[in-house]
Amino acid sequence: MAAPLQRRVFDQATLNHFLDLYERSSRGPAFAERPSFLACDFSGLDFSGRDLTNFSAIGCRFVNADLSRSNLSFANLYAADLRGAILKNVEFTRADLRGACLRSADLGGANLQEASLERGALFFASIDGGFRDTAVPVKSAYYRQIHHLAPEPIRDTDMRGVILEHADISDSDLSFTDLTGANLTGANLTRSNLTGARFFGANLTGAKLQGAKLRQTNFVTAIYDSAQFKDCDISGTVFPREMPDFDSEFPRRLARHTRWVQSLGSEGERLDFTMIDLRGKKFDGLDLSAAVFTLSLLDEASFAGCYMAMAELNGVSARKAHFDKADLRGSNLTRGNFTLASFQGANLGMMDIAGMHPMSVPTRLTQSCIMAANFDNAVLTGADLELADATEARFTSANLAGAVLINTYCYGANFRGTNFDNAVLTHVRGLEFSLT
Repeated sequence: MAAPLQRRVFDQATLNHFLDLYERSSRGPAFAERPSFLACDFSGLDFSGRDLTNFSAIGCRFVNADLSRSNLSFANLYAADLRGAILKNVEFTRADLRGACLRSADLGGANLQEASLERGALFFASIDGGFRDTAVPVKSAYYRQIHHLAPEPIRDTDMRGVILEHADISDSDLSFTDLTGANLTGANLTRSNLTGARFFGANLTGAKLQGAKLRQTNFVTAIYDSAQFKDCDISGTVFPREMPDFDSEFPRRLARHTRWVQSLGSEGERLDFTMIDLRGKKFDGLDLSAAVFTLSLLDEASFAGCYMAMAELNGVSARKAHFDKADLRGSNLTRGNFTLASFQGANLGMMDIAGMHPMSVPTRLTQSCIMAANFDNAVLTGADLELADATEARFTSANLAGAVLINTYCYGANFRGTNFDNAVLTHVRGLEFSLT
């Protein structure tokens, strides 16, 4: 068997040559040599419609590549980087995707039956995006303990923000996979192993979960119907917590939080609503600076006019929530679901911190879903919107000076009168249409 092609950066013409060779060898004798690849870079290239059965591309980069309608049955894509790749209607039957990064990839209509998507190891990412060691021996935990070696590096499959609408993932192993913000509308997950998987903010509307293993699985902030868990093993499954005594408990907590803020943390107690169901609650005009709402359910809640600088809102579900004229400078809104939320006139700019080591902290909306959200007249100077989904969002007369938009989805967004001075606009999808 020929040695794999290693550490090469491909252009489209060279790739086409090897793909043609691969398809011809697949149609030839069973012993015909087929090219294989190791730690190569195919970013942005076109594989669409190809028959790549048994294709081997271990540790390769496919960032923003188009593999739509291709046949990757039995393919070995161990530890592959498929961020932002177009994988619509791809045949992944029994493919090896262990340790792969599928963040923000579009897998709509893909078939992942019996695919292996659990955690992987072996590969160490280097600064240049390649791998510094491609032949790392896997040692047992006992061996590493008696020889005082560090634990083996483990990568869970990264499927944050992945689009799996109506995809067939039945009988697959998705244990310990990160599906934060994934779109699983109508997906078939029957009999799949979802042990320890994370579904923060994922949309499971209409997904089929019959017979799935859901032990220790986290569904906090996910969109689902409790009837979907019938006939599932949900021992240890994590769901959002309710707070029945909110009306009497919140004023006391708020008073302690105010003392904590005023004393710079020496008195009182920081307000912490981690994984609490606060849907529809009213917080208008309150000082909630540095408050913690990590993975909270905030759908249709109102924070209009609130002072929320340096607040933790990472992973929240805040669909149709109101943040109009709120001060959110320096806050962490990463991987949150803010679909149809309103931020009109809100300040999501940099938070300047004085002291011996002055610094400016940006507001982070990285990997957040802000589809159809309203940011009219909002300040987002220096904000980080990398990999955010701003489809059909409104930014009329907003200030995005110095903001970072890398691989951001902007199809149908309204940027009329928006200030983009010194903004980083790299691989922004749909921006050319939104500016016309």
